[in-house]
Amino acid sequence: MGTLEIIRLKNHEEASLTLVELLFNDLINYKNYSIGLSGGSTPIFLYQEMVKKFGSLENIQIWTVDERHVHLSSEYSNQAMINKIFSDSKFEIIEVDYSDDPKVSALNYTEKVFSNINKFNAAILGLGDDGHIASLFKGSDAVNVTKSRFVENEVNILTQWRITSTFPLLQSVDNVYLLVTGESKKNILKEITSNKELPVYKLIKTRQKTVLLTDQYF
Repeated sequence: MGTLEIIRLKNHEEASLTLVELLFNDLINYKNYSIGLSGGSTPIFLYQEMVKKFGSLENIQIWTVDERHVHLSSEYSNQAMINKIFSDSKFEIIEVDYSDDPKVSALNYTEKVFSNINKFNAAILGLGDDGHIASLFKGSDAVNVTKSRFVENEVNILTQWRITSTFPLLQSVDNVYLLVTGESKKNILKEITSNKELPVYKLIKTRQKTVLLTDQYF
């Protein structure tokens, strides 16, 4: 348990294109294929290339790894970004629906995702400078969840609440890819297999294998 496969590329674009090929080479083996997507600016180029490479396929479902608890109209919405990029694809987008109560939003999304997806094939994660993945931040309540698949998590970063996938869900995904590029990530990358307090450390150690694509040497 706990293998980290590191694929080093020249730059962010090459790392993203390599990940597109990894996904494509896997999904062609399945009748249906689900991919968990993260927010932020890092994966935008990747997502655009996914649409170009296999956006015409109709057997792909995409779900949202984590969402800031905001309306779709908010500039902070991960879901709005995902919807916009994949609007020209034939993928089935399983959206996070906003409710005034973040707990209700998390429960509703759990039901929605598990009503539509039987197998979690892949998930794409970023990595925060503090070692968080999804919206699983060090010291937050969600890092200790052992049963629920999506939960509300109070983080008070940009927004007070997030809806996030949990370790039990991320551990069940067949292939988890960490897309981590840029000089600013070098220091945190040095700690991901040694600092037991980091959420990313827990993810790596509790999965059979996690794949890291990066342009950094550490």
